[in-house]
Amino acid sequence: MGLRSQSPTSKTFDSQAIVRGVQAQMFPLEKNYLRSEQGLLDSLAKLETLWQQVQENPKQDTVRDVEFSRRAAALTAVARWAYFSALHRKETRSEHIRIDYPETDPNQRYYQATGGLDKLWVRRDWITDAPATPPIQTTQIIPTVSKL
Repeated sequence: MGLRSQSPTSKTFDSQAIVRGVQAQMFPLEKNYLRSEQGLLDSLAKLETLWQQVQENPKQDTVRDVEFSRRAAALTAVARWAYFSALHRKETRSEHIRIDYPETDPNQRYYQATGGLDKLWVRRDWITDAPATPPIQTTQIIPTVSKL
């Protein structure tokens, strides 16, 4: 996964092309601001293809090559986790806007933990207790330093 060559005869992957591929899924607002199940599935499929590519032989001619291949693998892994998590959050909440689930569901009170490399997983950590008191609004005073 961008860390070591698995086989000296396999084709090396292009780290920069992998990063550009991840950016093509993560940066565009039309893909990430208003999300839908089909859009998430489409992007996740493209990210899975990139993940398969980073399983190939990374270029390792220089230390920089090794660094870039690891970066490409890490970016791909994080992007897959983000889309997989978004796919499993079937509501609109905060900055996560699902056009196919436009409302916030008060029954979905949980945090999601996501992980895995070859096989992704999502775990829901349910919030069981409500805050006892509402948060107190405070004003923070920032001390100033004067020069003598």
